[in-house]
Amino acid sequence: MSVQTVALTANNLALLDRITAHPHSAEYLQSALNSGPLARYGYYGEAPVGVLLLEPVEGKRGKNSTPVALKVALLCVLPAYRSTFGVEKTLLEYALETAKARHLSTIVFPVVKNNVDEIAEILADLKFSQCATCAGVNVTAHENEILFVRELE
Repeated sequence: MSVQTVALTANNLALLDRITAHPHSAEYLQSALNSGPLARYGYYGEAPVGVLLLEPVEGKRGKNSTPVALKVALLCVLPAYRSTFGVEKTLLEYALETAKARHLSTIVFPVVKNNVDEIAEILADLKFSQCATCAGVNVTAHENEILFVRELE
């Protein structure tokens, strides 16, 4: 079986809460729905098992500057499918393709320190590197996060 990415729609929006095992506010769900191609589910066969939410990131000049990167705001895969069926890799490959299609130069992914071991090999395979800050991009990791960055050609 292969992993497919599927758009979030009004009909499947409730899956986000099930996959993350965490209820979200109506505003958050509406924002995810309005994200269009920046929000995807990962399906393994017919089963929705993962979710990816991307956010455009402005340059260091501030909120009115043109986006220069995409940030992985949420990457969650059901525990039974994590690091086994390629769901994370497929969703991150989708993020890379989306950034390239939008002519963006960078993908940033703040990963919670407790989860780094689960995804480190996938990030290395996709040529993400760990860094403290990202030059030209207005993203910093929180105290409990490690920032991973992939510069695109």
